[in-house]
Amino acid sequence: MANLLLGARAQFFDANGDPLSLGKVYTYEAGTTTPKVTYTTSVGDVANANPVVLDAEGRAAIWLGTGTAYRIIVKDSAGSTITDDDGITAAGSSFVPDGIVGDGSTDNSVALQAAFNNLASIVSVNRRTRIYLPRGKYLFSTPLTINQADSGDVHGRIIIEGEGQINTELVCTASSGDALTITGGRVTMRDLTIGAAGARTSGSGSGIVIDSGNTTPSVDQFNFDGVAVQNQPDDGWEIRNGERVQMRSCVADTCGRHGFHFYDNTIGGISNLLLACRAYYCAGNGLRMDLTSESTAINFQAIGCGSASFPAGIWSNSRGLVLINPDVEGKEKAPGNSESVTGLRGADVVGGTIIGGVFSGLEYGIYCATEAWPLVLEYPHFTNATYPSPMSRGVLLSTVSPISTARIRLKTSYTDVTKPIDDAVYINGAEIIVGANRSGAYIEGAGAPAADANWIGQLYQDTTPGSLYIAIQTGSGAGDWVAIT
Repeated sequence: MANLLLGARAQFFDANGDPLSLGKVYTYEAGTTTPKVTYTTSVGDVANANPVVLDAEGRAAIWLGTGTAYRIIVKDSAGSTITDDDGITAAGSSFVPDGIVGDGSTDNSVALQAAFNNLASIVSVNRRTRIYLPRGKYLFSTPLTINQADSGDVHGRIIIEGEGQINTELVCTASSGDALTITGGRVTMRDLTIGAAGARTSGSGSGIVIDSGNTTPSVDQFNFDGVAVQNQPDDGWEIRNGERVQMRSCVADTCGRHGFHFYDNTIGGISNLLLACRAYYCAGNGLRMDLTSESTAINFQAIGCGSASFPAGIWSNSRGLVLINPDVEGKEKAPGNSESVTGLRGADVVGGTIIGGVFSGLEYGIYCATEAWPLVLEYPHFTNATYPSPMSRGVLLSTVSPISTARIRLKTSYTDVTKPIDDAVYINGAEIIVGANRSGAYIEGAGAPAADANWIGQLYQDTTPGSLYIAIQTGSGAGDWVAIT
């Protein structure tokens, strides 16, 4: 058996970061200039030439033998040395953990934790290591921990990779505790699923937890690509004190609380990004942002999420949250589910920016009932499709005080309803309701809201250049709109 050197086809670079075209890789016994064999396949039956000549992209299939360490010298095509690294082990490049069995019945707790425990020491020598998990279902009965911080190397990188969400499953059977806790930083995980079975499904604990254990952001540079978390008793994903956490095509499915939960005690996690992530049928919020800032979710889906305790597909008290093209569909989207959650909201926010998106099967599309910090809404689409009763509000700012910084832009918003939206005050098809005494709100759109005393003192600008109106009391208390310019 042989193990990969840094990926299926290792790639090398010159000092400028360009691929080392036609470079050469020399391999020796550690600490010597005695040549040591590498292999062209994982079986270890066909030896590479020594040196290995790289292709035009600086790549080659290099499988290291097991048992001893290597010295690896990399040179360019002219013979100049690029790197000279000693003590490189097979486990320090890419390896399948010893003793794991993906048969859906063997307990892999000891084997997996032993592999994770070795990661830090490997990274401290080799700067990068990759655990490869072949297709299979790997049960573990004890919660697992990865602590990259133990390596003491801020430049190290750990990669944990499967063969796809439906092919590589790590299934936790522990009745309590978080399935996988990651601390430190610089961890990449991709193409696998963290699931639950047995006593776990009625127990407690979250799926993947990122936890620095500090009150300042120190968990940083995490990348998750194509990772799913399913059937966890509590949160699917739980990110504590995190910054620079990036998720792409990740999933939280049928979890007992929130799908993706970011929170940070007393400080603001920064620069978190979710791209094309999805939360399905979670009992809490699909996406929940507690006290975080400067986070962006693009093409985020929350389908069938929410409950009486957490009545929102997306919930945030983050003033810097940006949602671009969200898709929030209510509880009734769940197959066979007739439950109607009173007050179910698509997005319950205190501020931030929402651009585009679809909100359907809800009582409220976008809801803000505490405080509106800088708030920008552009082009949301509201529909009542499949909801058992009419959507009450497209956008509701009810008990907000003050909202002088709110900016509502709904110029091209529209509704496509199978049932009428009740009590509507529309701006080009999207509704704005603002509670009493909310002077200073700035509303921009096509078609002024209907006269209402609650609008008194507020400004409205339509799409005609230079057209500005103010709502004033004209004697009837209706709050009629009067042109200023």
